[in-house]
Amino acid sequence: MMKKVFEEEDDFSDSDEEYTSTDEDSSASKPKTKKLWTLYEVKREFLRDFKPAARETLAQTKIEHIKMEGALADIDKYNSQFKRYADDTGYNDKALMKWYRKGLPRGLVDRISYLSTQPRNLAALQKAAVKQHMIWLERQEEKNSWNKPRREEGQMGRGSQSTRSGRTRSMEVNAFQDNVPGASSITKYPPKLTPQEREKMRKEGRCFRCRGLGHMGNDCPTFPNTPPIVPNSTAWRPSIKQAAVTTETSESKANTTADNISELTARIGALSGEEKEGLLKKFVTEADF
Repeated sequence: MMKKVFEEEDDFSDSDEEYTSTDEDSSASKPKTKKLWTLYEVKREFLRDFKPAARETLAQTKIEHIKMEGALADIDKYNSQFKRYADDTGYNDKALMKWYRKGLPRGLVDRISYLSTQPRNLAALQKAAVKQHMIWLERQEEKNSWNKPRREEGQMGRGSQSTRSGRTRSMEVNAFQDNVPGASSITKYPPKLTPQEREKMRKEGRCFRCRGLGHMGNDCPTFPNTPPIVPNSTAWRPSIKQAAVTTETSESKANTTADNISELTARIGALSGEEKEGLLKKFVTEADF
């Protein structure tokens, strides 16, 4: 391409006056030739030579500083903005992947790095980023759904809180027991807590019996300490016998205890299998094993 050299006596006005240039490649033995240039042609050549370079520099600057935050916190907006400048940077796919990762939040970059199959190009990297970001959003919504009832209950009185929580947990426990084969229709209790579940519920202030908030196991409205009411009048109901005054001797107390145990054993043996199972669940729950 020829180098444009303008003579000092030329007038750089907006008119179509002629400009001259010399060919540096011409031999010294040949006479110098002149080419005529209009102002329009000079402007056209200038834009062709320098404008693409300016656009490329701008795109590179934008790509290297774009971040997935603020107005671009949404993954789709970030990808759209990145693509807008990526084509004009002149970077290859590897360089674009580098700057794309740099603009992502640290947590999202870590989640992508833990994938068993790593993205090999920009398109795969963007697809993986979208998928991991959506998984993160779903988990945040799940956490918020668990925290929302707790915040609402904290704003209400303890009485109404206990009533609603007890009623809700009672429905949940009954629904659970209805799906358990062999569950007693008389006494329905949730399954035994694991040590991890017990520790978690202790931190959250939940009842060990009904898993509700606002009360402890001794004050549980769903599973109280009182014995259950058995509709069958012939079934045995545990009762508390008043001890005799201190006039009884140690020998008589021992005999009374032995008689009570024998009576208890006989009555338990007379219960049906379903009633025995319900009674056993009650003993296990109240003992808080």
